[in-house]
Amino acid sequence: MSQVAFRVTLRMNKIGIVAAFTLFCSSLAYGQASLPLGERESLMANTGIARPGTVANAYYNPSGLAFNRVNKLVGSGTILQSSTYESNSGGVGLRTSSTQALPLAAGTARAGEESGWALSAFTVNADNLQSAIEVTFPTVGKTTGRVKYDSFGIVIGPSYAVKIGENLALGASAFYYQKEISTILSIPYSTVIGADTFGGSTYAETKVTARAVNLVTGALWRLSGMDVGFRFEYPTLVTQAEMESSGHSIAYGKDGANTIISETRTITPTAKTKGVYREPLSVGVGLALLLSPNTKIYSDASYFSNLSYRPAPSMDVTEYQNSLRMTAGVEHARFGKRWHGGVGFSQDKTGDEVYLLSSIGVVFVDKRSDTGLGLYYNVNIDNSDTKLQSVGLLFSSTIKL
Repeated sequence: MSQVAFRVTLRMNKIGIVAAFTLFCSSLAYGQASLPLGERESLMANTGIARPGTVANAYYNPSGLAFNRVNKLVGSGTILQSSTYESNSGGVGLRTSSTQALPLAAGTARAGEESGWALSAFTVNADNLQSAIEVTFPTVGKTTGRVKYDSFGIVIGPSYAVKIGENLALGASAFYYQKEISTILSIPYSTVIGADTFGGSTYAETKVTARAVNLVTGALWRLSGMDVGFRFEYPTLVTQAEMESSGHSIAYGKDGANTIISETRTITPTAKTKGVYREPLSVGVGLALLLSPNTKIYSDASYFSNLSYRPAPSMDVTEYQNSLRMTAGVEHARFGKRWHGGVGFSQDKTGDEVYLLSSIGVVFVDKRSDTGLGLYYNVNIDNSDTKLQSVGLLFSSTIKL
């Protein structure tokens, strides 16, 4: 019977490494960002390819910076996010829940007569959280452990745009990505079979570091009552990743008198691998329609190629297979255009998985600053037994220089 507990322990060690790697792929996928991003765009579920004059143009469509007429300094992101992850694979149930702060973006945009430029830092994560993890085994039952998750990431780079005539602009951004994630998983377990008790504990630690440089280009064509935008992102130059993992486990058996009848200790030595991380190539088109002097509709459609990671020559992992994202949003101004309300919805289909994002918020516009506040809800649904859902509070602050 001790071999049953031993096999369960090894399986739980593997869960720790796989869970860390899954978190790494999800949070590093900047091109596939499902969290709200941008001072106005975030209120409309990341609809921004055809929106000019924001600092977030650097990501959505850098050509929009050419139509910016105010020097500004912007900070925006998520004040608080609560997330729940559930999975059931091979009869093993996994559930985690966490609440954390996630600052997402900061940048400055400068206006010129026929051009504009920006320096931006997006998805600046500084997470240090500990959350409960609940694992259910068919033979062992349910057990609760702890997972410690630390991450730090930055996406930073310059952007430049220039006008071609009165209504057309072209722009480009170059972004450097660096992400570091470490996960420590600790789970005790025990089960009773007859008069005997079998149990143990597992500990797994994984650290992943990835780097990449991407080029984003765009064009924006402004017509009477309508704006049309195009976006193209290509992974270039540096695309590399490193993974380090280790762990240990103990499995034991006790009889009815609480005497140890078996004990097995296993140590997983530290393993280091170097591989390739490839951001997806993406192309998108956006449309903005002016319905009235106070109301505008935005809509984007974007395609993303495969996101892949090869931590070792014998291991090739592909995420976000040929994803298609559709977004739509409405912005309405009231009270002399000092209050702007926005609402948006986004659907991101990746293979059998569907990511749904909805958000709503308001922005107060003043001569010297803009202040926004909103809410968002994000859920991931696939054909297996996996579900990830998050709810968060949005904020944005723009200082006009």
